[in-house]
Amino acid sequence: MKKLSLETLKSLRCVDIEEFIGINGYVSQTPGIRGIIKKLPEDFQVWEIIEGGLDARDIWMKNASLPVIGMKNMLLLMRKFNRETIKAISDLSSFLKIIPSHVSVCGIKDRRAVTWQFLSVPYNPQIVEEVVLHNAWVRPIGSIDTLSSKSLIRNNFEIKIRETEHPSAEMINESLEMLKINGVPNFFGHQRFGIIRPVTHIIGSLIVKNDLGSALKVFIGASSNLEKPSIREMRQYFMDTIDYKYVIDNFPLQLRYERTLARHLLENKDDFVGAFRKIPLRLRRLIVEAYSSYIFNKALSISIKDSSNLYEPYIGDLVVRLDMYGYPTGKIYEVNNWNIEDIEKRVKSGEVAIVIPQPGYSSKLPRGPRGDALKSVLDEESIELWNFYVKKLPEAGTIGSVRCISIQRYLIKLVQVLDDTVDLMLSLPRGSYATALLREIMKNECALAYIGINHKHS
Repeated sequence: MKKLSLETLKSLRCVDIEEFIGINGYVSQTPGIRGIIKKLPEDFQVWEIIEGGLDARDIWMKNASLPVIGMKNMLLLMRKFNRETIKAISDLSSFLKIIPSHVSVCGIKDRRAVTWQFLSVPYNPQIVEEVVLHNAWVRPIGSIDTLSSKSLIRNNFEIKIRETEHPSAEMINESLEMLKINGVPNFFGHQRFGIIRPVTHIIGSLIVKNDLGSALKVFIGASSNLEKPSIREMRQYFMDTIDYKYVIDNFPLQLRYERTLARHLLENKDDFVGAFRKIPLRLRRLIVEAYSSYIFNKALSISIKDSSNLYEPYIGDLVVRLDMYGYPTGKIYEVNNWNIEDIEKRVKSGEVAIVIPQPGYSSKLPRGPRGDALKSVLDEESIELWNFYVKKLPEAGTIGSVRCISIQRYLIKLVQVLDDTVDLMLSLPRGSYATALLREIMKNECALAYIGINHKHS
């Protein structure tokens, strides 16, 4: 697989992106329909369903509100169009004059899309009607005690795939049947890392290794072969000169985090910790988690190469019970000679799922071939689990978690095939990515197709 390095990033071709973020291989053996998602933002619509069955899009469309019953926080609903979640939250926090960490969300939604998601903030008299931000609109709809990722039950999607190659309902349904038998690999999706400039996990790897100076240099200056030439040239100039004033004077305003870091370092020489603390805590954590996500993806790719059936347990595997929504809950069990037959039945019935760690400092490594795959990736990266404490930036550290190797209890419906366009409806549990399922149907060599770019050749 592609080595995680700046040189590889600099020469990255579109056909190399998936391997560079740890994704390799397919479970289904059917031909792909190719095509493009997100050619238009409205081609990819996603909305949240949270506890109590609250449907974000339905509430927005009906302009509905919920009873205000004296809970701690205001419950808000945000619709955004072609806008990053973190930037929209930053805009909202500026409007409300609060820090971004006081805005709670269930999760990060796609940028190139139309999305509806719930937010919560401490009670604020400035929100009495719809707040209009840049490509985002926020409405107060009620009150809530707490809102977190655990509040999210599912994400629902309406997706249009354009410019497909000879699509047929029969071919698509054949792929879906094969996925029912073997499982859908629960990869962390492309947007977790970036596609045009997949650098997040590289920065994360340097933070985990406590090399914050290099991490900041990469954040500002590492360039991808797929970026605009003008941006590549500016980044390269910075890498050659480490001129923070140049960044402030020349980098475009949309590269706000690069400019923020440069401004702090210009005023506070070598204060790398302070510079990172100028960007949102949510983003700091996402960067470190992107690196552990990359490690998970690589381990899962190796596992798929060894066995395409994600519902087949091996001795040494870790399994966990699933709650009513399909999320891991309770004690983690190890597969052994005595329980393997029983666990195999329970996996196929959907009662339990095979998991491997998304590594952190408290992770337990499994034995068996899937555990060996994870250990081999950690060895290749020269990483020990304790590194995820992140001694120099502990608030960005990650304790680790387990993640199902296959997407659990997903729903997918083929709505129509019309000429070269395919319409799908999809419902996924929290934490799973639509592109992880779509790539099994589309099988694009060029990963840019997953962000709406028709660029079939490197």
